[in-house]
Amino acid sequence: MFTKMIVFSISVFGLGLVFNHGIQELIPSVQAHKIEDKTAEQFVCTPSNLSGNYGVSADGVVLESSLPFIPVGPVASIGRLTVKGNSIFVTLQDNLNGNVTPFLEYTGSFAVNRDCTGTFATVSQLNSSLTAQYTFVVVNRGKEIQFLRTGGSSGVKTVIRGVAKKQ
Repeated sequence: MFTKMIVFSISVFGLGLVFNHGIQELIPSVQAHKIEDKTAEQFVCTPSNLSGNYGVSADGVVLESSLPFIPVGPVASIGRLTVKGNSIFVTLQDNLNGNVTPFLEYTGSFAVNRDCTGTFATVSQLNSSLTAQYTFVVVNRGKEIQFLRTGGSSGVKTVIRGVAKKQ
């Protein structure tokens, strides 16, 4: 029995040495290497690769308004954006502080930079005094456009942001 205990003790002691001091020599080392992803090449934005239809949603708040049909308060919008060449066509339905509008049509133009930032401007087909200017960034290789309203109709001050997703 004494011999078995000595053998057991030596075995445990030996395992302790291996695990405490020699494990690195028993297990092969692994090193991470950067693998270049050929599919992640820089996406360059052009009007032609943004052409198509997008579903739009936006929300924000009207802070000030001198126009009687645009009330101060929260705003939410849904609709469709169509990009053709440098032109855009937008159909939107708005909820302006609880007042739901019918779908309204807007037309406009846009400019996009190679780095996928840009601007666009719209004017209402119903009332040409309803205008809006936006800045945007294209993400996900042209599948999504995130935008921020930066100006528009005289007497209307807003904070509105939104996203257009390619259909």
